[in-house]
Amino acid sequence: RQRAALYLAEWTEGRGLNITKPTSAVSLMLSVRLRKELRRRLLTLAVRKIPTLTPFMVGAAIGALLNHYDTTRLAQAIRADLRARQAPWPALPTQESGADS
Repeated sequence: RQRAALYLAEWTEGRGLNITKPTSAVSLMLSVRLRKELRRRLLTLAVRKIPTLTPFMVGAAIGALLNHYDTTRLAQAIRADLRARQAPWPALPTQESGADS
């Protein structure tokens, strides 16, 4: 419970929420209206900037694809290396049920 409360407190601080002061319904409605207005403004700005941002987005998509391939290749190499060094199950040490170490 303590850990969950700490995570919640950290999350709300990062989001700019104050959990010590409960908000009223009016302020919540205003914040919803402000968020919708901000979303609308950002969307219109983004639509206006699409021709300028398109080359950057294409580059980001290509970079993400190459990063995905390289990460997959690295993961396969690591798995192959670990499997080559893998010990058979009978050779692994067993823990006795009554022994404390």
